[in-house]
Amino acid sequence: MEMPSRIGKYEILDVIGINLGIVYKARDTVTGHLVALKVFGNADLTENLLREVHILGMLRHPNIVVAYEAGEFNRSTYITMEWLDGEPLDSTIRLGTPLTLLQKIDIILQVSGALQCVHDTGIVHRDLKPHNIVLLRDGRVKLVGFHLACLASQAIAEPGKLVGTLAFMSPEALLGQPIDRRADIFSLGATFYELVDGNWPFEGAGLQDMATKILHEPPRRSKQAYELRLPELQAIFDKALAKQKDLRYQSCTEFSEDVVRLRRRLEREA
Repeated sequence: MEMPSRIGKYEILDVIGINLGIVYKARDTVTGHLVALKVFGNADLTENLLREVHILGMLRHPNIVVAYEAGEFNRSTYITMEWLDGEPLDSTIRLGTPLTLLQKIDIILQVSGALQCVHDTGIVHRDLKPHNIVLLRDGRVKLVGFHLACLASQAIAEPGKLVGTLAFMSPEALLGQPIDRRADIFSLGATFYELVDGNWPFEGAGLQDMATKILHEPPRRSKQAYELRLPELQAIFDKALAKQKDLRYQSCTEFSEDVVRLRRRLEREA
């Protein structure tokens, strides 16, 4: 498909992603600002796209991506969002980009703050994972990937349908049960674990094996927590990844309080 030179008031500069739809790097010809412009033609995906821009319109936080507007182009729907000069956190992890534990803690605290804003607005993200966190070149992070997000009151079970990404999915989400903010907190714990250790807290020979471990086994012992003699770090993972949601952190603020205490210990010992 030939890249258009213009969509609405946006000058198309480059293709930056092709998956279920196309994502362009574009310039707003009125303001001169760079934007990410997503185009989807599929009706179901269009519904997700419009849900994403609606949800983002409800949120205001420095660590959450900004959505600008929705429009139509060649019978397809598009939305424009803040241009982010950085890379997804999963790429940072996969490439082994050098980060200190304190830097990783700073990243997860930014994510936790953004997620608390999401929850305070009455929304559940439902797909928190490193791929949906963008690490900017200046060290800030932006939470993205709100196409599965919904109001907490609408996060009901969908029999036979899994919503999210298996490696970061809470037991209740995996079982198709109603979910709330604590499912996001489980995903936050799994994200923090991968950021620190470079692998997932639950890994198996296949998807079924992984699902069994998420449902029935404790997370793997953190190599970093062991080598650095940080039982507090392992305790954070264990609580965030508890099977029963009543035993998890009940808010991102509570999670952040423990992470901040860990940071203070590291800073004292530095």
